[in-house]
Amino acid sequence: MKHGQLYRVAIEFILLCACVTLTISVMSFDFADPPTEYVWPHNAEVQNLIGPFGAFCAYYSLYYIGPGVILAGISIAIALIIHIAGKPVTHPILRLTGLVLTVMAVSVTWYLIWPFETIGLYRTGSFPMGNGGVIGVAGAYY
Repeated sequence: MKHGQLYRVAIEFILLCACVTLTISVMSFDFADPPTEYVWPHNAEVQNLIGPFGAFCAYYSLYYIGPGVILAGISIAIALIIHIAGKPVTHPILRLTGLVLTVMAVSVTWYLIWPFETIGLYRTGSFPMGNGGVIGVAGAYY
């Protein structure tokens, strides 16, 4: 393996680890973990599986993107695994556009079906604007 290829594989593996970490942190989201502004007092000990960094990433991912971020993390991880295995990902711009639309659709659908219920990712609380994230709420109103 050449030097340039080794760096490419290393960077892709680091990105894969970041995607898996983000997905695990979002799936173990607890609404009472800091940095939330909507619950007081915060948990004495962070309940997120990744720790304080995971709680931070999960809070802002779910606040802005919504539950579709899980689909994005899994999809990007699969694409990275395929690319690390040596197979090219065909039509990357088209696939990225489809992923963005699908993530938006998941967040909008979640908001339309369960806007303020405490289920799934939001089992410990919900955002005052609703559970679809900023993108999901804006898409639903649009």
